[in-house]
Amino acid sequence: MPSCPPAPPRPAPQIFLFFSFVWYGLFRYKPSVLVLSIPWIFFAIAFFMIGLPAVCNFSQGVNSGISDGASWAYAIASAAGFLFFGCNFGEEAGAATEVWALRACMVQGLQQLWTTALWYWGNKLSGSAPGVHQPWWICLIVWPLAVVCLLFFVCLRWGLPDYYKQVPPAVPNFYRTLFRRKLVIWCVGGPSQSIRSFAQRLTPF
Repeated sequence: MPSCPPAPPRPAPQIFLFFSFVWYGLFRYKPSVLVLSIPWIFFAIAFFMIGLPAVCNFSQGVNSGISDGASWAYAIASAAGFLFFGCNFGEEAGAATEVWALRACMVQGLQQLWTTALWYWGNKLSGSAPGVHQPWWICLIVWPLAVVCLLFFVCLRWGLPDYYKQVPPAVPNFYRTLFRRKLVIWCVGGPSQSIRSFAQRLTPF
């Protein structure tokens, strides 16, 4: 039997990497409220597009394009995830160390669970057999989530304290000092990434 041609590579990882730099540039030169609120618009777009094929009788090619667009929109929004963690302690300078550690663990843990669940669900939907129509009740899940994401955008855009509405100041010799930290080298370009990649190969999804 002739083998099936390999599927074309999806550009979601490249989009994630590119917009990581875009979000960081906005964070450095614009008020933090923008990078904390705008990604929720892309989350809403992604959830809305996921539900479209379930209620609209599109062709297989259009459904595939919608699925890819939803993945790209989600990748754009997810690329700002590191800023949600980094900007979460803007007004907590006087808090105790235990409060910082507990809050960091809660934020990072919930973020990882949320991201893993969504990526796994997206992988299951995009991995369905060609021509399989998604059930209509998916809209009852993803479209309310899109509305919630828009509510998050409104709350963050106009509800954050004044601290997040100012441009962050420049830090002298920031990058030179940053890469002197062994922990940064470990997490960004060192063995940490190799261990993470190896663990991902062992996962069933």
